[in-house]
Amino acid sequence: MKDLSAICAADPVCGAKLGPEPWAKLDALFGKLAEGHCAELGADVALFASIAPLFVQIRSLRTHLFPLAYRIDRCEPGDVQAVGHYMQTLLELMSQPGGGEPRGSILLGTHVALSELWEEPAPTPAELQARCDAQRFCPREALELGQLYEAWPRYPHDRLWGGWPDSTVPILAMNGLLDPQTPIDLAELSADELTAPHQTFVAVPWSPHGVAFESPVKTPGAAPCGTQMMAKFIAAPEAPIDTTCLDDLAPVAWDEDPAVVEVLFGAKDMWENPASPAHELRRAAPIDWAAVARLARERTRWLGR
Repeated sequence: MKDLSAICAADPVCGAKLGPEPWAKLDALFGKLAEGHCAELGADVALFASIAPLFVQIRSLRTHLFPLAYRIDRCEPGDVQAVGHYMQTLLELMSQPGGGEPRGSILLGTHVALSELWEEPAPTPAELQARCDAQRFCPREALELGQLYEAWPRYPHDRLWGGWPDSTVPILAMNGLLDPQTPIDLAELSADELTAPHQTFVAVPWSPHGVAFESPVKTPGAAPCGTQMMAKFIAAPEAPIDTTCLDDLAPVAWDEDPAVVEVLFGAKDMWENPASPAHELRRAAPIDWAAVARLARERTRWLGR
């Protein structure tokens, strides 16, 4: 999130709205929320902290994070309406058939996570809660899994647990520089292990999780950069990795299709309210924050797989 904040600061639109230090602005906003700021929205700071990670993880949503924060910080009647409209619309869209529902097994993912990916010795639920409380953005997935750890029928470690594969098979490994699930500083450790011929690690700027599909390029109609590199690698696994598409990557930007803004925000501007008096604003429906938080947890857990 701090990396995204730095990109926002350098952007002529986002920087103008959030100022020279967007992360400090966000940090201060969470402090205000903890004191009851913008109670009209009907959500507390813990709920915002659990929802916010979704906007860092999903590339199509991260464009909206700073406008939402900007509106919540200002908290005028038009902002309350726009934020409420956004959350309810997002909930409806992502709850529809084909709206991005998880495809995979949460049960199997939990089994793998607790059996071989969990920190050892396992932190207590109280320790996990303390870590979450110390963070501005906390998806709370670890808190839920931590409650299951002692009772879960974990499978034992085998001789390969915690080690690196010893293989001469050609490998293309990719990781986004803005990936919150597999942060780049940890992912780059694999680069030190990929030492056999035709094994390569590529860091992809601006990409979140899922580089193969979440690395759009500026060339109209062209496949994502990760897809391009992957396809060429599969066709010729012993050839040098063609990374030329990295020069064509679409950067992070804070502009949006007006039609998308209209649907999600119920307004023509992501950032600002119309000049009409507050009493002319449409009455916003109550936000089902419990459902929004549940959706964020489900998507966060799915995306973490």
